Amino acid sequence: MTKAKRKPTTEKLAEALSLAGASKWMIDNANAGYYDDYKSPIALPIYQLVQDARAEGLMDIVHRAKNCDFDAQKWEADEWAQSPEGKLAFQEAMQITSKNGGDA
Repeated sequence: MTKAKRKPTTEKLAEALSLAGASKWMIDNANAGYYDDYKSPIALPIYQLVQDARAEGLMDIVHRAKNCDFDAQKWEADEWAQSPEGKLAFQEAMQITSKNGGDA
């Protein structure tokens, strides 16, 4: 997929929430990356999406989230891995592995 045709998962989710009639706060959360695998400040963003969508009665979104429709795409993972945050995470993981004698 070319960069021009890529649609970030945050946008894909925000559009799906809008079409499903979600509350503005959920759409805003999606646009801000709250439910995103790499942008979210919480540990389990898709789990939170499922909980929030269920509370809003958005069962189609619940099913799609459980079906991995809103998981980050490979190109998003690759971009994150090359970001300063991603590089730091890999460095920290390697340090932990080294301290444990190679066992993570």
